[in-house]
Amino acid sequence: MADTALAAVLMQNAEDDLRSAEQASSDERHDIRNRVFNSQQAAEKALKAALVLS
Repeated sequence: MADTALAAVLMQNAEDDLRSAEQASSDERHDIRNRVFNSQQAAEKALKAALVLS
């Protein structure tokens, strides 16, 4: 049960990072490094959630 809760938190964090990346991509003031970083963070958190559930 704790693993499922942890995975849910990690997935929520990943979704938040993806949302931030999407917002940054629509804002011309954010450079590509910031967009890539946010996307990488989201991917890492999603992978961690998948590992917790496996």
